[in-house]
Amino acid sequence: MKNNNEKGVTALLTITIIGAVTLIIALNSSLLGLGELHLGHTASKASIASIITDSCLEEVLYQIKLDSNYNGSSLVFNEGSCIISITPSGNDRTITITGIVEDYYEKIEVNLTLSGEQIIINSWEEKDD
Repeated sequence: MKNNNEKGVTALLTITIIGAVTLIIALNSSLLGLGELHLGHTASKASIASIITDSCLEEVLYQIKLDSNYNGSSLVFNEGSCIISITPSGNDRTITITGIVEDYYEKIEVNLTLSGEQIIINSWEEKDD
């Protein structure tokens, strides 16, 4: 009889260990999934901030074409907003645009020159600050 009881205890212990290992694997998979979900959300918001920043630059170029003295503003979209700052120096303009989506930002600096009816973009740089 003692031998059968030992086999039963061994089987029960084995099943418990296998169950615990399976639970740990399932929990790790869930946590990895949540991490990936957060990364996807972050990438999505950063991408929208980039789109907003580019859209604001297009608006700036349009406004400068209409009025070379345009000095910037703020624009609001469904998903976010942008802040536009323009520093003139003769025919040159330094444009700083910050696209904002929740806690995500993208900032660009564009240097351009006005030459008659033409707008010449000299540089375009993403800023880290």
